[in-house]
Amino acid sequence: MNKFLIKDTISQGIKRDSQSDEREKQLYIEQLSREYHNDNLVLFLGAGASRKAGIATWDALISELFVALINQEMNKKGIKLTNSDKKSIVNSIQNQNGYSPLLQTRFLRQGFEEEFTDLVRDILYKDAVDTSHLLEELGQLCVPNRGMTGIKAIINYNFDDLIEKNLDRLRVKYHSVYSDGVKINSDELGIYHVHGFLPQNKEEYEDLSKSLLVFSEEGYHKLLLEPYNWANMTQLNYLTNDVCLFIGLSMTDPNLRRLLDIASQKNVEENPNHYAILKRFTITSDNNVGDDIMTFNHVNEELQESFFKELGINIIWVESFDDIPLILNRIKR
Repeated sequence: MNKFLIKDTISQGIKRDSQSDEREKQLYIEQLSREYHNDNLVLFLGAGASRKAGIATWDALISELFVALINQEMNKKGIKLTNSDKKSIVNSIQNQNGYSPLLQTRFLRQGFEEEFTDLVRDILYKDAVDTSHLLEELGQLCVPNRGMTGIKAIINYNFDDLIEKNLDRLRVKYHSVYSDGVKINSDELGIYHVHGFLPQNKEEYEDLSKSLLVFSEEGYHKLLLEPYNWANMTQLNYLTNDVCLFIGLSMTDPNLRRLLDIASQKNVEENPNHYAILKRFTITSDNNVGDDIMTFNHVNEELQESFFKELGINIIWVESFDDIPLILNRIKR
């Protein structure tokens, strides 16, 4: 984005008002509904899609793994730590190296070796329930209307199988894909676990060891350095040829942004054809939200939208994550 375009974007942000924001949001929802009813919509799901169902967050998962690793090693030496000691050690380790999650998870994976995936699975589902309002609406969106496909595919960045459990209840035929060379029948919805798959009941799935668990630096490096990796090719195919809706993603993943950039360069129409639902970030002051602060918020959103449009994405802002199921319901209608 050049400096003249930035100045123009800032000027547009200053003129922005809540009514025009709402009109644009409604327009995007109508466009998504049209694509859905034309069997041309692909879902990209991130951690936010499973959070309300109690799946462990990234930070919680790493913290619990640290506690487990510390317990394991200290017990071997006959040393028993109190819960308070464990928390202090976890906090200290997390603050090392500026607490880079990828660096810390690399250390964890090496520490647990063969036990790693089973331990991650146990922590992942420890407080989980099978569904949530958002997961239910995602499931309903995947139920084909008469003579339609509806959702063309799901790209899932999560390790969990909560989407599968909800589709089972709705009797939607699907096929979970977590490695190369898998063929899907025409009557099945493909669910692509591009960062790995850890279903709660591993006995229900075959060849899970082939799944690349993108949990540490090695996994991200593999995706970045292997452009023809099945996960990259799958994502790029849908990003290039279909309309994609991003839910529960922060949109900061470097590999995803790289793929979006490649896909946007192939877009001959040059108009953003993907959509991301993001929670509105509002800056406040000690004197609540004054006119000047509100104007700054509008400019900030305008700039954010411009940056994402360069990657081919329209932003649908929500005040709360609880608004997302309502949007999905409207897309279905």
